[in-house]
Amino acid sequence: MYRRGTRTVLCRCLAHAFLAGTWNEAALVRRGRAALDRRPPWLLPVVRDVLGAYHRPPLDRPRELAAFIAVAMERAPRPQVLPDAPRVRRWFTPEPAMGRRRWPVPDLPSLHAVAEFLGLSDGDLAWLSDVRSSERSVPDERLRNYRYTWLARGERPPRVIESPKRRLKAAQRLVLHEILDRIPAHPHAHGFTRGRSALSNAAEHVSQKVVLRADLEDFFASIEARRVYGIFRTAGYPEAVAHLLTALTTNVVAMDAWA
Repeated sequence: MYRRGTRTVLCRCLAHAFLAGTWNEAALVRRGRAALDRRPPWLLPVVRDVLGAYHRPPLDRPRELAAFIAVAMERAPRPQVLPDAPRVRRWFTPEPAMGRRRWPVPDLPSLHAVAEFLGLSDGDLAWLSDVRSSERSVPDERLRNYRYTWLARGERPPRVIESPKRRLKAAQRLVLHEILDRIPAHPHAHGFTRGRSALSNAAEHVSQKVVLRADLEDFFASIEARRVYGIFRTAGYPEAVAHLLTALTTNVVAMDAWA
């Protein structure tokens, strides 16, 4: 219908507009018209598709809503000659909200709420979370949030140890104790789990006829950021907050650390 960049901006704009008030057809059409400089022929069908898919406003999922709008826009009926793409006239700012909280985690609906929770300014939080993965390419060690050392392991490949610096470590510990500790681990997880240890793991195998030992190669590196993001989303955090918490608790190793 439109060029990808144009479509992306339009869908984000409409997602914000739709989420910025009452959730019904008339209100969504009204805010959609206010957000754009003209009313496109596909606006009403898109609104109806959105309301058919979302019975409540997905305030914790604006990116998901924008992606849905893109699909609805493509399948909406349109005239043979489509007018030029509308332009954004106004950006609405919806009030962010938590999704369903499965566990007793802190209520952090916005990035600013996360900054206050961690005792940081918005700018310091952006620096420490490094959502753009600048750590990978910054050559000056003083500008990085991690220090790197190599741990020899006999005949096995050495392991890189990523040690967060003081301020980042303090923020990560708050996330660990105030958020992640409130999310129950799998009943058979014993490592790095409060109240469990190698001893509690061994106790489950006492008197068994067969005990199978397996060592998972490169286990920590196999946990991708998207899985961490999924944990924070499942805990109820909005997309932007889950994205930031993921960046705060994961890392991309500096390129020259591998040299």
